[in-house]
Amino acid sequence: MHTSWKRVGNDRKIKCLPGRQERSPIVMARLVRATYSSTCAATGGPDKPGHDERETQRRTVSEMCASRRACPGHPRFGGGGWMAGTRLAMTERERSRPLDPFPGSPHAHGPASGTRTRIDRIEAVIHRDVGRGMAPVFQAARGGLWRAARALAAAEAPRIGLITGFFVPGGDPPAAETDGPAGAALLVRGFAGAGVRCRLATDAACESACRVALDQAGAEATPIDAVAPEEPVDAVIERWRQDGIDWVIAIERCGPGADGRPRNMRGTDISAHTAPLDRLFSAALWQTIAIGDGGNELGMGSVPRPVIADNVPVGEAIGCVVPADHLIAAGVSHWGAYAVLAALALLRPDWAAAMLAGLDPDLDSAVIDAMVRDGPVVDGVTLRREQTIDAMDMAVHREVMAAVRSVCVSPNNR
Repeated sequence: MHTSWKRVGNDRKIKCLPGRQERSPIVMARLVRATYSSTCAATGGPDKPGHDERETQRRTVSEMCASRRACPGHPRFGGGGWMAGTRLAMTERERSRPLDPFPGSPHAHGPASGTRTRIDRIEAVIHRDVGRGMAPVFQAARGGLWRAARALAAAEAPRIGLITGFFVPGGDPPAAETDGPAGAALLVRGFAGAGVRCRLATDAACESACRVALDQAGAEATPIDAVAPEEPVDAVIERWRQDGIDWVIAIERCGPGADGRPRNMRGTDISAHTAPLDRLFSAALWQTIAIGDGGNELGMGSVPRPVIADNVPVGEAIGCVVPADHLIAAGVSHWGAYAVLAALALLRPDWAAAMLAGLDPDLDSAVIDAMVRDGPVVDGVTLRREQTIDAMDMAVHREVMAAVRSVCVSPNNR
């Protein structure tokens, strides 16, 4: 079934697929812009030699229809065709030129430009190299926070799946890492407060740590899909599809390198402890965001291989080959969660209070404390069961959170 139109008062609304909420043309325009942007990124964009605009538009329509986020018109280009309804929401001048997939760019003026500037400043805060040779990766991923947050903010009612958990076999005791589940819990806290449904997937060995983190964050109702290393993920993929998941966020999730094996920052193969959740991430049923800090996480396949191989210790062996639609690189993946919450607070005023509730330093520390006490968890760098993330105590992370929050809420940072 394709879109049809009906008039409601003086407004036109789009009737979407059965069971889907009717969307105004302005909302549809936001959805189309986000999907068109993602399609351009996948095909190299309008500036790539040989770019086929007609094919890009066709792929955008097909992607939106297939994912059931919306149905912007018949995929053929005759009749109603490409964005027929969407363009009715635009001015005559806007209709006369191709849809701008990057509204609010640094060259724009007005509120969108100011928001982009603030989000770029937040990204600069989390682009602090903590000694892993990540500065070139930050450069390659620059703008990723803006692109990820803008695309997610354009989704009217997303359903989000999160993938996290990084098992540390050499830890004392062997356990999940502090980085990852804690940030995922803060994100779920923010999304839940905004009325966004979430679920989480992790390794069977990391399930306890994730459950403790979610419970401490006030997200007790969030379901967890725990997968053993030798277990196929087809059932989880189907479960997420049936649950309507249309966005997936991976945070500090180890992914396979060029040899197909996931490795930690020391180059150790941890396949025996790592479920193949990269298949869930890459199932092509949802848009993907990845947050990573070392080159070996899901999403780092979006960075040219030489950037990681030539700059990150053991980068040739550990560099993950799995890309993401949107990559957010950070000095510590946990900081990436702070940044996403702040960026969404800026882009979605209706979500702002919920997102800022996740940017609570006391909540952050409470989640880490509970994980260390009951998870258990260990620091991925020191290998010890302690209230630290990547060998930095919570005072350091509080400073980063304060800096991120300041850009978001301070009138002087507008």
